[in-house]
Amino acid sequence: MPKETKKKPEDELSEWSNEIMKTEKDFKKLKAAAMSFIKKTGAQNTAMHAEAVEIYKKEQETFDARHPELVKDLEKVNAAAHAVGRADVVSFYMGFVEGLANTKLDPEQLAQKIAVDMVTDNLELSAFMEQCKIHDSSLEPAAVEKDVKRLESFMAALLTLIKGISTTIEDLSKEYAECAGVLILVQHIIKMASPPYLALIKQLVIDAFHFASKKHRENDLAAIHFLVSAWDVHPKTYKTWHQIGHSLGVVCLATVGD
Repeated sequence: MPKETKKKPEDELSEWSNEIMKTEKDFKKLKAAAMSFIKKTGAQNTAMHAEAVEIYKKEQETFDARHPELVKDLEKVNAAAHAVGRADVVSFYMGFVEGLANTKLDPEQLAQKIAVDMVTDNLELSAFMEQCKIHDSSLEPAAVEKDVKRLESFMAALLTLIKGISTTIEDLSKEYAECAGVLILVQHIIKMASPPYLALIKQLVIDAFHFASKKHRENDLAAIHFLVSAWDVHPKTYKTWHQIGHSLGVVCLATVGD
């Protein structure tokens, strides 16, 4: 009898993303697969944010070289008559589902199905970004105990934002099997971000400020730095929105909970 080959995390993630998961066991497997692309950082501060800003600038300069197929596809979306004005929102959601669940969507198909939802320039996203600002070590464990109000403000802003995003993800899940797993994660984020807040809120918010994509394994910078760095860029292009979506997905994964 042939020896069974152990599946890679990304293969397991792909399988679970292609069917609706209804049990807690299924959810934990999905989360574990998504988490395999994430790492926790050490203590974060404003100096690290300045470093992330410079890294992000360099990444923007090499975006085309690093994502040639994505750029080509999004340029097609930009040029398509049926998708005028949709490249930003398409890019945002492509980045979000990749950051949250390492799931890739086809941009041209997405442009045909997605509504022109204005997550990309609404007040909810702006309000959440204000909660993402790094204030030296104010989100380190010792300080969190004394700042419950800020923890609740962070989760309340996230809840409002993620509810808007969930509407689009739910619609997409009806069209794309790949979004089934993403929807489950989003639904759990809503559950964890909803009051009444439990003691777990402290660790969830701390993690949100200390989660990073493994692609930045050469440094110790949390994704939230890159989220704010991209948000502060003006004017924003679809490339900017891809980074905002991707970093937001990583930050949100920290608040999924168990």
